Amino acid sequence: MDGDGPRSAVDLPRNIVFGGSGPANGPGLDLYDQLVDRLPAVGIQPMVTLHRGDLPQGLQDAGGWLMRDTALRSGEYAQIVAGRPGDRVIHWCPVNEPHVMTPRGHAQTELAPGRGLLSRIGSLDAHLRAVADAVDRGVDVRGHRCWSLLDHFEGADGWTQRFGRVHVDFETLGRTPERSFAGYAQKIRAHRESAP
Repeated sequence: MDGDGPRSAVDLPRNIVFGGSGPANGPGLDLYDQLVDRLPAVGIQPMVTLHRGDLPQGLQDAGGWLMRDTALRSGEYAQIVAGRPGDRVIHWCPVNEPHVMTPRGHAQTELAPGRGLLSRIGSLDAHLRAVADAVDRGVDVRGHRCWSLLDHFEGADGWTQRFGRVHVDFETLGRTPERSFAGYAQKIRAHRESAP
């Protein structure tokens, strides 16, 4: 697709002990360190997401994101992660899709707080135009991440929703680019050619 910045998540439950406090999972963070080291070698600038909505069970049991202590633990977690690959990561996303996690994860309780957003060709095009308009008005936009490259298992929706720019046949694992893949790739190329 010719993009240079995939977004990856450093999952909180995998890297901090059960209660949400205490020592970090060294081998887990080592894995992300290695990933961040390897991406620039193939022309990819990593963007790291700190929270995808899932919490260590102890924090969730204590009230999750509705409790102030979760925000404090989140700050500690951000410091731990930034102390590892932080010297090589320029772009950070504190919370994945807060506009989805808040209504669907907390108000409607459809998700285990925080997954998923349907995007079609028309809405993607409208979104990219809105981002371009914001840049024209002086907003400091440093990147755009499109959800999602591949169809995948999606939280509460399982295999029923397809978000990918690449269709995945879940039986054969065959992959076929959707029309939106070519359109998004064309927009990336056009942006690069017009960039100063």
